[in-house]
Amino acid sequence: TDLSLIPEVFSVLSQHGQVPLQGKKFLEIGTGDLRNALGAAAEGMEVTAIEKDPAIFMGETYRIFEAAKKDERTKDLVSKIQILNADALSEEVRSHWEKADIVFFYYTEPKGAAERQKFLHRFQIQLSRLRPGSILVLLLFGSYSATDENTENLKDFLGMSGFRNPQITRLLTVVR
Repeated sequence: TDLSLIPEVFSVLSQHGQVPLQGKKFLEIGTGDLRNALGAAAEGMEVTAIEKDPAIFMGETYRIFEAAKKDERTKDLVSKIQILNADALSEEVRSHWEKADIVFFYYTEPKGAAERQKFLHRFQIQLSRLRPGSILVLLLFGSYSATDENTENLKDFLGMSGFRNPQITRLLTVVR
């Protein structure tokens, strides 16, 4: 995670009228080292942090979570975080999508047309579970800019999924 993105994420959320963030439900997909989850908890949000990769979850995610529980400076923050080793697009995590006010997703374009179509179908099912007013923040990996074809395709997909007002910096942020 690029540490310089963390203030940008919360600045973008503020621009969408989500201030105060206190008490909001923050769902992070691809949590890795928990930096954004801890940042959201510090803003007073209730956090569900999901990591699909078992090696990352049992390595970074779990190790950092357990260490933070023992640290006087972070143990109160960790009490606001639930960590899960799961596929964020599975039925298993449906309730977390249904409750989320803010979804922060590390988005990587799937390789190949068949994989992309399968991923987008599963992603659209989860997106449909978000309530009106929910915010989706995508951290875009790969070649994305405000004007390139990948970004335009993603914006079109999100528009068809009921999202509006795309804003692109290093993040793509949309409101349902």
